[in-house]
Amino acid sequence: MGDPHGPDARIESSQNGSAQNGSAQNGSAQNGTAQNGSAQNGTAQNGTAQNGSAQNGSAQNGSKTDRPRADGRVIAICGVPGVGKTTTAEWITDNVGGQLLRTDVIRKELFPDPSYTAEERRRTYAELFDRAFEVVSTGEVAVLDATFARRRHRDWLRERAAQADVDIEFVEVECAEPVVRDRIAAREGASDADFEVYLYYRYRFEPVRGEHLTVDNSDGLAETYAQLEQYFGGVEAVGVERSAETEGPTEIEQSSEAE
Repeated sequence: MGDPHGPDARIESSQNGSAQNGSAQNGSAQNGTAQNGSAQNGTAQNGTAQNGSAQNGSAQNGSKTDRPRADGRVIAICGVPGVGKTTTAEWITDNVGGQLLRTDVIRKELFPDPSYTAEERRRTYAELFDRAFEVVSTGEVAVLDATFARRRHRDWLRERAAQADVDIEFVEVECAEPVVRDRIAAREGASDADFEVYLYYRYRFEPVRGEHLTVDNSDGLAETYAQLEQYFGGVEAVGVERSAETEGPTEIEQSSEAE
Protein backbone atom coordinates (compact mmCIF):
# COMPACT_ATOMS: atom_id res chain seq x y z
CA MET A 1 0.00 0.00 0.00
CA GLY A 2 11.91 13.77 3.62
CA ASP A 3 14.49 15.77 5.33
CA PRO A 4 14.09 19.60 5.34
CA HIS A 5 15.97 21.04 2.37
CA GLY A 6 19.00 23.21 2.56
CA PRO A 7 20.52 22.76 6.04
CA ASP A 8 23.81 24.02 4.54
CA ALA A 9 22.09 27.22 3.42
CA ARG A 10 21.68 28.43 6.99
CA ILE A 11 25.07 27.77 8.54
CA GLU A 12 25.80 29.42 11.86
CA SER A 13 28.85 31.14 10.40
CA SER A 14 26.52 33.62 8.67
CA GLN A 15 25.22 34.81 12.06
CA ASN A 16 28.38 34.97 14.19
CA GLY A 17 30.11 37.80 12.48
CA SER A 18 31.83 35.80 9.81
CA ALA A 19 28.96 36.71 7.50
CA GLN A 20 29.96 40.43 7.95
CA ASN A 21 33.75 40.10 7.50
CA GLY A 22 33.68 38.97 3.98
CA SER A 23 34.03 35.30 4.67
CA ALA A 24 30.32 35.01 3.98
CA GLN A 25 30.78 36.87 0.70
CA ASN A 26 33.99 35.38 -0.57
CA GLY A 27 32.10 32.68 -2.23
CA SER A 28 32.37 30.17 0.59
CA ALA A 29 28.75 30.79 1.56
CA GLN A 30 27.65 31.15 -2.01
CA ASN A 31 30.01 28.84 -3.80
CA GLY A 32 27.26 26.43 -4.39
CA THR A 33 27.62 24.44 -1.21
CA ALA A 34 24.11 25.52 -0.32
CA GLN A 35 22.93 25.28 -3.90
CA ASN A 36 25.08 22.58 -5.39
CA GLY A 37 22.21 20.26 -5.46
CA SER A 38 23.05 18.51 -2.21
CA ALA A 39 19.79 19.84 -0.79
CA GLN A 40 17.93 19.50 -4.06
CA ASN A 41 19.63 16.57 -5.72
CA GLY A 42 16.60 14.48 -5.32
CA THR A 43 17.56 12.81 -2.07
CA ALA A 44 14.34 14.12 -0.59
CA GLN A 45 12.43 13.79 -3.82
CA ASN A 46 14.01 10.80 -5.53
CA GLY A 47 11.23 8.56 -4.54
CA THR A 48 12.40 7.68 -1.04
CA ALA A 49 9.57 9.76 0.35
CA GLN A 50 7.22 9.12 -2.52
CA ASN A 51 8.11 5.65 -3.70
CA GLY A 52 4.77 4.32 -2.75
CA SER A 53 6.09 2.36 0.20
CA ALA A 54 3.03 3.48 2.12
CA GLN A 55 0.72 2.89 -0.80
CA ASN A 56 1.96 -0.31 -2.41
CA GLY A 57 0.30 -2.72 -0.13
CA SER A 58 2.64 -2.39 2.83
CA ALA A 59 -0.07 -0.46 4.61
CA GLN A 60 -2.35 -3.42 4.20
CA ASN A 61 -0.03 -6.31 4.97
CA GLY A 62 2.99 -4.81 6.65
CA SER A 63 5.44 -6.59 4.40
CA LYS A 64 4.84 -6.01 0.69
CA THR A 65 7.26 -3.59 -0.93
CA ASP A 66 6.49 -3.80 -4.65
CA ARG A 67 3.45 -4.07 -6.80
CA PRO A 68 2.98 -7.52 -8.29
CA ARG A 69 4.26 -8.23 -11.76
CA ALA A 70 1.95 -9.26 -14.58
CA ASP A 71 3.91 -12.38 -15.53
CA GLY A 72 3.88 -16.06 -14.63
CA ARG A 73 3.26 -16.51 -10.93
CA VAL A 74 0.79 -17.97 -8.44
CA ILE A 75 -1.70 -15.96 -6.38
CA ALA A 76 -3.33 -18.11 -3.69
CA ILE A 77 -6.57 -16.89 -2.12
CA CYS A 78 -7.25 -18.41 1.29
CA GLY A 79 -9.74 -18.11 4.12
CA VAL A 80 -12.65 -19.92 5.73
CA PRO A 81 -15.84 -20.71 3.78
CA GLY A 82 -18.24 -17.80 3.64
CA VAL A 83 -15.85 -14.85 3.81
CA GLY A 84 -15.89 -14.04 0.09
CA LYS A 85 -12.82 -15.77 -1.34
CA THR A 86 -14.45 -16.43 -4.69
CA THR A 87 -15.47 -12.78 -5.09
CA THR A 88 -11.89 -11.75 -4.34
CA ALA A 89 -10.38 -14.42 -6.59
CA GLU A 90 -12.60 -13.45 -9.53
CA TRP A 91 -11.70 -9.77 -9.21
CA ILE A 92 -7.98 -10.53 -9.09
CA THR A 93 -8.27 -12.94 -12.02
CA ASP A 94 -9.99 -10.32 -14.17
CA ASN A 95 -7.53 -7.58 -13.24
CA VAL A 96 -4.29 -9.48 -13.76
CA GLY A 97 -5.47 -11.49 -16.74
CA GLY A 98 -5.00 -14.79 -14.91
CA GLN A 99 -6.65 -18.18 -14.91
CA LEU A 100 -8.86 -19.07 -11.96
CA LEU A 101 -8.57 -22.54 -10.42
CA ARG A 102 -10.98 -23.57 -7.66
CA THR A 103 -10.81 -26.56 -5.33
CA ASP A 104 -14.62 -26.79 -5.35
CA VAL A 105 -14.61 -27.38 -9.10
CA ILE A 106 -11.59 -29.69 -9.14
CA ARG A 107 -12.94 -31.78 -6.27
CA LYS A 108 -16.21 -32.40 -8.11
CA GLU A 109 -14.30 -33.36 -11.24
CA LEU A 110 -12.21 -35.89 -9.33
CA PHE A 111 -14.96 -37.05 -6.98
CA PRO A 112 -18.52 -36.57 -8.30
CA ASP A 113 -19.88 -37.61 -4.92
CA PRO A 114 -17.17 -36.39 -2.54
CA SER A 115 -16.83 -37.67 1.02
CA TYR A 116 -14.34 -34.95 2.02
CA THR A 117 -11.81 -37.42 3.36
CA ALA A 118 -8.17 -36.59 3.97
CA GLU A 119 -7.17 -38.56 0.87
CA GLU A 120 -9.68 -36.71 -1.30
CA ARG A 121 -8.38 -33.45 0.07
CA ARG A 122 -4.76 -34.41 -0.66
CA ARG A 123 -5.56 -35.41 -4.23
CA THR A 124 -7.61 -32.26 -4.78
CA TYR A 125 -4.76 -30.00 -3.69
CA ALA A 126 -2.25 -32.02 -5.68
CA GLU A 127 -4.34 -31.57 -8.82
CA LEU A 128 -4.84 -27.88 -8.02
CA PHE A 129 -1.08 -27.36 -7.80
CA ASP A 130 -0.35 -29.39 -10.93
CA ARG A 131 -2.78 -27.28 -12.94
CA ALA A 132 -1.44 -24.08 -11.42
CA PHE A 133 2.13 -24.72 -12.49
CA GLU A 134 1.00 -25.75 -15.95
CA VAL A 135 -0.57 -22.30 -16.22
CA VAL A 136 2.54 -20.60 -14.86
CA SER A 137 4.79 -22.49 -17.29
CA THR A 138 3.08 -20.59 -20.13
CA GLY A 139 3.93 -17.24 -18.50
CA GLU A 140 0.44 -16.63 -17.16
CA VAL A 141 -0.88 -16.00 -13.67
CA ALA A 142 -2.63 -18.83 -11.81
CA VAL A 143 -5.17 -17.63 -9.24
CA LEU A 144 -6.06 -20.34 -6.71
CA ASP A 145 -9.34 -20.26 -4.81
CA ALA A 146 -9.10 -22.66 -1.87
CA THR A 147 -9.60 -22.66 1.87
CA PHE A 148 -5.95 -23.50 2.67
CA ALA A 149 -7.08 -24.04 6.24
CA ARG A 150 -4.06 -26.16 7.02
CA ARG A 151 -0.59 -24.68 7.07
CA ARG A 152 0.80 -27.85 5.51
CA HIS A 153 -1.07 -27.13 2.29
CA ARG A 154 0.36 -23.62 2.12
CA ASP A 155 3.84 -24.94 2.84
CA TRP A 156 3.35 -27.60 0.17
CA LEU A 157 2.50 -24.88 -2.37
CA ARG A 158 5.49 -22.78 -1.30
CA GLU A 159 7.77 -25.78 -1.76
CA ARG A 160 6.41 -26.41 -5.24
CA ALA A 161 6.90 -22.74 -6.11
CA ALA A 162 10.47 -22.75 -4.80
CA GLN A 163 11.31 -25.85 -6.82
CA ALA A 164 9.90 -24.24 -9.96
CA ASP A 165 11.49 -20.86 -9.15
CA VAL A 166 8.07 -19.21 -9.34
CA ASP A 167 6.83 -16.22 -7.35
CA ILE A 168 3.86 -16.85 -5.09
CA GLU A 169 1.58 -14.49 -3.19
CA PHE A 170 -0.96 -15.39 -0.54
CA VAL A 171 -4.09 -13.29 -0.11
CA GLU A 172 -6.09 -14.00 3.04
CA VAL A 173 -9.72 -12.93 2.97
CA GLU A 174 -11.40 -12.09 6.27
CA CYS A 175 -14.92 -11.06 7.20
CA ALA A 176 -16.59 -10.22 10.52
CA GLU A 177 -18.63 -13.11 11.91
CA PRO A 178 -21.94 -11.17 12.21
CA VAL A 179 -21.61 -10.11 8.57
CA VAL A 180 -21.01 -13.69 7.44
CA ARG A 181 -24.02 -14.86 9.44
CA ASP A 182 -26.30 -12.19 7.93
CA ARG A 183 -25.12 -12.85 4.38
CA ILE A 184 -25.61 -16.58 4.73
CA ALA A 185 -29.07 -16.04 6.22
CA ALA A 186 -30.00 -13.80 3.27
CA ARG A 187 -28.84 -16.37 0.73
CA GLU A 188 -31.69 -18.21 -0.93
CA GLY A 189 -32.00 -21.77 0.30
CA ALA A 190 -29.53 -21.25 3.15
CA SER A 191 -29.76 -23.42 6.24
CA ASP A 192 -28.32 -23.31 9.73
CA ALA A 193 -25.77 -25.86 8.58
CA ASP A 194 -24.10 -23.24 6.34
CA PHE A 195 -23.16 -21.03 9.26
CA GLU A 196 -22.14 -24.08 11.28
CA VAL A 197 -19.69 -24.97 8.51
CA TYR A 198 -18.24 -21.48 8.70
CA LEU A 199 -17.79 -21.78 12.47
CA TYR A 200 -16.27 -25.23 12.11
CA TYR A 201 -13.53 -24.01 9.80
CA ARG A 202 -13.04 -20.74 11.56
CA TYR A 203 -11.83 -22.51 14.69
CA ARG A 204 -9.79 -25.01 12.70
CA PHE A 205 -8.16 -22.48 10.39
CA GLU A 206 -4.44 -22.22 11.11
CA PRO A 207 -3.14 -18.62 10.96
CA VAL A 208 -1.38 -17.55 7.78
CA ARG A 209 2.22 -16.75 8.58
CA GLY A 210 4.89 -15.04 6.54
CA GLU A 211 4.44 -12.47 3.82
CA HIS A 212 0.85 -12.13 2.63
CA LEU A 213 -1.88 -9.63 1.85
CA THR A 214 -5.03 -9.42 3.99
CA VAL A 215 -8.36 -8.29 2.55
CA ASP A 216 -11.24 -7.37 4.87
CA ASN A 217 -14.52 -8.21 3.16
CA SER A 218 -16.79 -6.97 5.96
CA ASP A 219 -17.97 -3.72 4.40
CA GLY A 220 -19.35 -4.79 1.02
CA LEU A 221 -18.08 -5.02 -2.53
CA ALA A 222 -17.10 -1.38 -2.99
CA GLU A 223 -14.74 -1.40 -0.02
CA THR A 224 -13.36 -4.83 -0.90
CA TYR A 225 -12.63 -3.75 -4.47
CA ALA A 226 -11.00 -0.56 -3.21
CA GLN A 227 -8.57 -2.62 -1.14
CA LEU A 228 -7.78 -4.86 -4.09
CA GLU A 229 -7.37 -1.88 -6.39
CA GLN A 230 -4.80 -0.38 -4.04
CA TYR A 231 -2.54 -3.37 -4.46
CA PHE A 232 -3.45 -5.07 -7.73
CA GLY A 233 -4.70 -2.03 -9.64
CA GLY A 234 -1.19 -1.19 -10.82
CA VAL A 235 -0.98 -4.36 -12.87
CA GLU A 236 -2.08 -3.98 -16.46
CA ALA A 237 -4.71 -6.55 -17.30
CA VAL A 238 -3.72 -8.92 -20.08
CA GLY A 239 -6.47 -9.04 -22.68
CA VAL A 240 -9.16 -8.50 -20.07
CA GLU A 241 -11.69 -5.69 -20.09
CA ARG A 242 -12.94 -4.69 -16.68
CA SER A 243 -16.70 -4.74 -16.57
CA ALA A 244 -18.76 -2.41 -14.45
CA GLU A 245 -20.42 -4.33 -11.66
CA THR A 246 -23.37 -3.16 -9.63
CA GLU A 247 -23.30 -3.03 -5.87
CA GLY A 248 -24.93 -6.03 -4.30
CA PRO A 249 -24.55 -8.73 -1.67
CA THR A 250 -21.06 -10.20 -1.56
CA GLU A 251 -20.96 -13.72 -2.87
CA ILE A 252 -20.72 -16.46 -0.26
CA GLU A 253 -19.09 -19.71 -1.27
CA GLN A 254 -21.12 -22.86 -1.02
CA SER A 255 -20.71 -24.54 2.33
CA SER A 256 -19.56 -27.73 0.63
CA GLU A 257 -16.07 -26.29 0.42
CA ALA A 258 -13.70 -28.13 2.69
CA GLU A 259 -10.04 -27.79 3.53
